[in-house]
Amino acid sequence: MRSYKKKTVAITGVSSDEGRARALALAEAGANMVVADSNKRSADKVFQELKEKGANVVAMRGQFSLEKDYQRLIQETVKAFGTIDVVVLDKKTKKAGVWAKSHEVDVFGVLHRTKPVAHSLEEMKLKAIGETSEKVAESMMKSFADGSEIEFKVGDAVEIHGLTKAELTHHNGEKGTVSTPSKEGYCRVRMDNGKSLDIRSRNLKPEIRRVKTISIKVLFLGSPKQ
Repeated sequence: MRSYKKKTVAITGVSSDEGRARALALAEAGANMVVADSNKRSADKVFQELKEKGANVVAMRGQFSLEKDYQRLIQETVKAFGTIDVVVLDKKTKKAGVWAKSHEVDVFGVLHRTKPVAHSLEEMKLKAIGETSEKVAESMMKSFADGSEIEFKVGDAVEIHGLTKAELTHHNGEKGTVSTPSKEGYCRVRMDNGKSLDIRSRNLKPEIRRVKTISIKVLFLGSPKQ
């Protein structure tokens, strides 16, 4: 196996013999590791084994064939190590196909967009990726500047402005994420401080957050080691 020094790898299915062996080999090759499995005890066991060998490693539990858990795997890996270079996926996660699309995760205020790069032509049948976040935000900002009504959707990054009531003006300039889309002129916004507020759409403007694109090499258990 080639050197993985200064590379970050997330691997699922470490409860299997092959998953455990691949995790050990990657750690031996110098990788920062996130070891993950649906069985917490199995993930913790491999975690302890790697720690004893001096590896830089984090353990996770989840059903990574589900999109929400796969996205959480990406987010927690980036949060722990600042990036992610490779994912090694078990057969169930491979079959589910969640790996084959771009994911966006917010880590410390920076939007990290992942771009999967498969290692064979067969596995490069990736799902179409829509408009980039920058283009969407730029279009929304143009609508805002033109005075047009903006329809916000879940996940949009926004900033509060123009509040005039004394008990609410201190929220002007605060940032958050839309958790309930526009309805009867209002959006529910989850603020960066963890609180939620119902705000009129006209008192929200889109926030263009810094975006970092990460290309992730996608490998699978059962394929040749690389």
